[in-house]
Amino acid sequence: MKRPIGYLFLLLPILFLLASCSDDIKELQKSGIPARVTKVSDGDTIRVDMDGKEETVRLLLIDTPEMGNSEHPPQPFAEEAKAFAENLLTDKQVVLVIGTEKYDVFGRLLAYVFIDGETVQEKLLREGLARTAYLLNDLRMLDVFHKAQEEAMEKEKGIWSIPGYAIPDSNEGFHWQENN
Repeated sequence: MKRPIGYLFLLLPILFLLASCSDDIKELQKSGIPARVTKVSDGDTIRVDMDGKEETVRLLLIDTPEMGNSEHPPQPFAEEAKAFAENLLTDKQVVLVIGTEKYDVFGRLLAYVFIDGETVQEKLLREGLARTAYLLNDLRMLDVFHKAQEEAMEKEKGIWSIPGYAIPDSNEGFHWQENN
C-alpha cells in the first residue's frame, strides 16, 4: 500500500532532530578526556586512571540504589547495578566529559562516561538499574537520559518493577520499606 507523501513531510522534522541530537552527542564525546576504569564502587561511582592520575568519578544525572553497609543491606537492584557496571567497565577505556561543575561535595569528579559511543548512564537507565536524579549540574544529556529511562519504565524493568520504589528526577533516595 502506498503512503501519501504527506507522511514524509511529517517524518522529516523528526528524522532531522534525531540526526542533530546524534551529532551533538558525538561532538560532546569528542570534547572528552580518555581514561581507564580501575574500579567500580557501585552503579554510579567509578575510579579511573587519567594519564597516571587516579580520580573517583560520579556519573552525572543518575542515581543507582545504594550498596548498603554494615548496618543496612543493599537496596533492591544495587548489586545488579554494580555488577552491570563492573561487566561493562572494569579495565576498559572510557571517555569522560566533565560537567559544568567539576566536583561534587564529596570531591568526586562529575562526568558523563562514554563507552562504545554511548554513555554508561544511558545503558544503566535502559536496563532499569538507575533513575534520573541530581539535576543540579550539567543537563546536556537529560533528554537522552529521559528517553532511555522511559524505555525501562514502560517495560517495568529493574527498579521500575517495584511500585513506588523509584521516582524520576528526584534528589531523594529510593523509597524502599523493609516490610515490602
